Amino acid sequence: MEAMAFRGGWVDYVAGDRLSHDPLVYGMPPLRYLGNVLLTFLTRLITGIDAKDSQCGYTAITRTALEKVDFDSLSNSWGITNTLLAECKHKHLKVKSVPVSTHYGARASYIRLPAYVPRMLIVLLRSFLKINGES
Repeated sequence: MEAMAFRGGWVDYVAGDRLSHDPLVYGMPPLRYLGNVLLTFLTRLITGIDAKDSQCGYTAITRTALEKVDFDSLSNSWGITNTLLAECKHKHLKVKSVPVSTHYGARASYIRLPAYVPRMLIVLLRSFLKINGES
C-alpha cells in the first residue's frame, strides 16, 4: 500500500489520539493524563508533527512507510511511539492523528516514574539529535 486514504488526503502513518475525548472521564488517571500531555507537547516540539497523543499505541502505517523506518533507532520499550514519530519526521512521512476512545479499568499502571522519566528524556533527546542531523 502506497498511502492510506484519509479525510484531507493521503497519509503514511496514522496515530491514535486518546487525549481529545475527555480521557479523565473514561478513567485515565490524572497523573498519567498529565504525563501524556507533557510528553505529547515535547514530542510535538521536537518533531514539528501535529501529534495529538504521542503515547498512544493505536497506530497504522503503510508498508511503503514501514520499509523506510530505521528499526535500530526505535525504542524497544516505552517511547516507541515517540521514536516512530521522530522517524516519520526524519523520513518526511505524512502523519495524521485520529480520535480513539479508551476505557481504563481498575488495574494500576506499572510504570515507575523514577525510571520512566529519565528513559523518556533520553528517548526525546535521541529523537531531537536524529532529526537535527546529529545521529
